[in-house]
Amino acid sequence: MPGKKREDGLSELIGFILLLALVVTIASLYLTYGVPATGREDEIAHMDYIKQQFLDYKMAVDSLWINNAQDVAISQAITLGTQGVKTSGMFGGFNLFRPVFSGGTIMVRNYNPSEKLITSIKNPLYSSSYAKNHGSDYIINVTYPETFFPTTPIILNDTPSHLYVNFSTDEITQQNDPAKFTYSNFPTDYGVNISSTNPFDYRITIKAKIKNVTTDFNWTSLIDHPTNSTDVYWLRYITDLVLTINKHGISILDNYPLYTNINNKTNYTIDLMDPAYGLSQYEGIFKEFSSSNITGLKKFLVSYSAKSGYINASSSPTDSFIIYPYNSDGTTSSLPLLGRLEYQSHNNYYQTQENFVYQMGGVYVNQTEGSTPLNLPLISIVKSSSDYWNISITGINLIGDTSISGSSPVQISTKLITRSESGLDMSQPNVASVTISLQDTNQVDLWKTIFTAIVQNAGLSIDGLNVILSDDNSNMVNLTINGPNTDTTTRDIWLNENFIDYSVELDPVGQSIGI
Repeated sequence: MPGKKREDGLSELIGFILLLALVVTIASLYLTYGVPATGREDEIAHMDYIKQQFLDYKMAVDSLWINNAQDVAISQAITLGTQGVKTSGMFGGFNLFRPVFSGGTIMVRNYNPSEKLITSIKNPLYSSSYAKNHGSDYIINVTYPETFFPTTPIILNDTPSHLYVNFSTDEITQQNDPAKFTYSNFPTDYGVNISSTNPFDYRITIKAKIKNVTTDFNWTSLIDHPTNSTDVYWLRYITDLVLTINKHGISILDNYPLYTNINNKTNYTIDLMDPAYGLSQYEGIFKEFSSSNITGLKKFLVSYSAKSGYINASSSPTDSFIIYPYNSDGTTSSLPLLGRLEYQSHNNYYQTQENFVYQMGGVYVNQTEGSTPLNLPLISIVKSSSDYWNISITGINLIGDTSISGSSPVQISTKLITRSESGLDMSQPNVASVTISLQDTNQVDLWKTIFTAIVQNAGLSIDGLNVILSDDNSNMVNLTINGPNTDTTTRDIWLNENFIDYSVELDPVGQSIGI
């Protein structure tokens, strides 16, 4: 009938609306549950990627100091976020249903002077240095410059098997072309007097002796026949390094040539215990000696090295000495800082934020629940025998102060700039006790865990006698190893310590376009 209502079109509309509602419901469920789950999986995978990148970085930078590849740079790219994932989380090809990219921050930090590595030792056996009181600490390596020499005797607890004197100067040592001199500015000898006062009265002089090579005037007789100070002479000369030995005021060796025609800015080493000089036959010689300058007009450097016995400045074997990095030029550096490379995650879905840290040659992860070492730092203890233990320490410092945030790749360029040693004699057990102190802000529990793991890896335990673990109110964690013999005056530890400085630069890398 014409007036009857028909519902065919209405049923189709309702069906479409119901179908659309189903699609919206499914999409909403995916947005509510699927996208966060996918994003969480992406971020977990990215955290695993960052962890592996830090472990790879550790192996790469270790290869630099192991091979002593100074000034050689290595580069490694790390993607800071999940932006590299192009297709996961798609729904019907719509980017709307893809998880929001996470990001991160990578930084190099070494600006905190309180975060440092301190190695304290007792009864050390020095190889290239001696200890001197330096403020409230003892430092191992001291070189006396110019006219400054120790005011107190240098004391050895036994006769050294070798006593080296290292001599160098910045003065002109060769005048190859004739030069004009007056009587008042004639070149003069310079050097150092070494006096062995207990139990012998020896005076050893090592000096740079000027030697005239001019044929037209013999100026060696000038002192006997002085002339006017304004008279001009043309001279050529070379310089020899000579040795003079006096016993009770009687010369037994006079101007013995050690090195002829020496060069400036060159180190010359003399072993006073060489049998050729006749001093090694006297038991107890150089157990105590002092130094003095024979002239104040010239600039030169003198340092001493002993091959047996510990050298000290009015100290005893039980005193604690701090090891400072000893450079190849004979200078000492400041205590190494605990510079670090750190990644901080900015996860959107994975509720746990993770910070990955490379520090002291180890890799650690910091989470809300705490910190865990993924790879231990370069500190090891080995029980070589029942008589002595081996301890190896490599202090790694990253120098740089920059950070980059985002989701794109960042290139990390790392270069080995310096490598220093401890100055200890490595030919035999060289210390009686070692205390490794690490001050790392808010990481006391982490370092206690690390030290405990290092001790356990050596098959030892923290017993309060041979091995002691402690911390204090300044966030300093201390691991003391007294060796198999708890007597802190008996050398039963073979300590090898190196100090490595790296420079680290961060550079952003443009993100490639995904297709």
